[in-house]
Amino acid sequence: MIGSLLNNRYEILEKVGVGGMAIVYKAKDIYLKRIVAVKVLKEQYLEDKEFIKKFVIEAQSVANLNNQNIVKIYDVGQHFEGGKTYNYIVMEYINGKTLKQLINENGRLKSSAVVNISKQIANALDCAHKHHIIHRDIKPHNILIDEKLNVKVTDFGIARISTSSTITYTSSILGTVHYISPEQAKGKFIDEKSDIYSLGVVMYEMITGRVPFDTDNAVGIALQHINEPLVEPKTYVPGLESWLNDIVVKCMQKDPENRFKSASELIDALDKKEVVSLIKNDNLDRMHYKESVYSTSNSKELNRSKLKNNNKNRDILKKGKKGIFDYTITYIILALVLITSVFLIYRLAIANKAKNVVSVPAVVGLDKDEAIKLLKSKKLNGLVVQTINDDNVEPGKVIKQKPNANEKAKEGTNVELTISLGKNKTIVPDLTNLDIKKAEELLSKNKLSIRNIEKEYDDKIEENKIISQSVQAGTEVDVDSKIDVVVSKGKKDKKIAVPDLIGKSKEEAVRLLTDSGLNIGKVETKNDESKEGTVIFQSYGKGTKIDPENNVDIIVSLGPKVRGDQENVVSISTSNGASSVIKQYTIDEPDKNYTLLITKKLNSDESRVYEKKMLTKNGKLIVSIQAKPEDDFSIYINGQLVTSREN
Repeated sequence: MIGSLLNNRYEILEKVGVGGMAIVYKAKDIYLKRIVAVKVLKEQYLEDKEFIKKFVIEAQSVANLNNQNIVKIYDVGQHFEGGKTYNYIVMEYINGKTLKQLINENGRLKSSAVVNISKQIANALDCAHKHHIIHRDIKPHNILIDEKLNVKVTDFGIARISTSSTITYTSSILGTVHYISPEQAKGKFIDEKSDIYSLGVVMYEMITGRVPFDTDNAVGIALQHINEPLVEPKTYVPGLESWLNDIVVKCMQKDPENRFKSASELIDALDKKEVVSLIKNDNLDRMHYKESVYSTSNSKELNRSKLKNNNKNRDILKKGKKGIFDYTITYIILALVLITSVFLIYRLAIANKAKNVVSVPAVVGLDKDEAIKLLKSKKLNGLVVQTINDDNVEPGKVIKQKPNANEKAKEGTNVELTISLGKNKTIVPDLTNLDIKKAEELLSKNKLSIRNIEKEYDDKIEENKIISQSVQAGTEVDVDSKIDVVVSKGKKDKKIAVPDLIGKSKEEAVRLLTDSGLNIGKVETKNDESKEGTVIFQSYGKGTKIDPENNVDIIVSLGPKVRGDQENVVSISTSNGASSVIKQYTIDEPDKNYTLLITKKLNSDESRVYEKKMLTKNGKLIVSIQAKPEDDFSIYINGQLVTSREN
């Protein structure tokens, strides 16, 4: 089972416990991404309808209980593997130990810990009892405790609903014998006070480190619960608080009427630390003990016969007392009496039931609660044994009943009901970060499919992986539903390809860059064989992808040099705007070196834009200025204006 994926949802990680009916595993819910506990019915019970009923009853008993001290039920289902059907319950996972492990490791617990743990167990029982649920199997093995002493009650495996419309098991004693109540041991009717007795036994064990009744066989222990007087906890723990001792003793009164009336009353006593009133009558206990051994009603015979008691509890209470019979004869008699009593009770129950026969009403098509109410009015017990999907029947309606309508049945008969869960449902898996093929495979396992696929850029999700889905993971939907998904196209490329500017005019080059989302950078001029005014160089080649923040520099041709002439060339820029132009001035150089000054006209004034000492070549001085079309410039040599006109 380890490594299996139950219903394509619960991945079995490891075995954490084994109970009477089931094995408990630690698992991972791959849809909701949480650790859970999964209780799987043992293989020997896979074909046992009675055990499967009990298994379903457990889930039904606890599913509606919302209490911090009760293990939550998340899901119930069936898993098909290897030709077998495995029934399972998914529960809250508790990272801790059982109370039994805690007692085994530490022995006696401190009174403060006993009170804390007992109050939490009682709180869980109070919640269950208010919902008419009796646990019937309270024992340290079924109490989970974490490191902070937070308590969770689990394993409602033999829980029963305490109403007249439920199952009773008069022919068998259920629960671990060390912790059962006297009435449970006798197979009699039990109520909430039976759980209080069992909790008293658990408290006794926490306080003393031992169970109150123990011998080498189950029948003997059961009889001790029924007959033997209790050795009070303070006998083993002399320093025990008297109020705590008396609370335990009251919980374990053999007569249910002498116990606490409810779990909430027990909590109140633990809070107040009050010494409760007790009925202590050892002679009465001894009389009950004798009456249970001898079936005769002859009081003289009772007075004449005395029974030797080798039980260790009675040895502690009554040292030195000896009877007539030895240990073996005592238990032979006790066993015979118990068998006879059970047989007579069973025959009496059959005789009583046989007296009243009723006609089973038709409940198919009714709501579950309405059906159970109708059956109860006919003194029949409505028992939900199965819940199944049905496309044609509303959720909560009865699909099938057994016995069928109008059949004759004895009063008290269980009418088994099958309830509709509505249309077949499935859980939507998490598709994020899966490629389409894997997503389709996963959806197919859950009887779902993809409808529409959209694509969009995403900076985090890889290309061709799913970004999102139209129905959230973990949602319950009808089978054959279709899911829309959005698939990543990868990161959006924000870089821009540089256009080809070579051979274009400066103005055209600026326009091409602007249209592409790029900006012009430095503009320089240079004599070149290319046509004057055309771009002969760009700082980023054609097709190169650059960030839009980067500028593109260009060089514009001045045309070819005039051969034979000596020239000085000065190129400057006062504007890089898209509308800038090249203004060119040609001047004859003086014979000697000179100072060149270029100014720009600003209203009625001039602003210096360039000044430099020049080495004369006795030729031409060509001044090229990148500027706005409306700008005017003046050229000075040695402080004398030589020109303010362009070529």
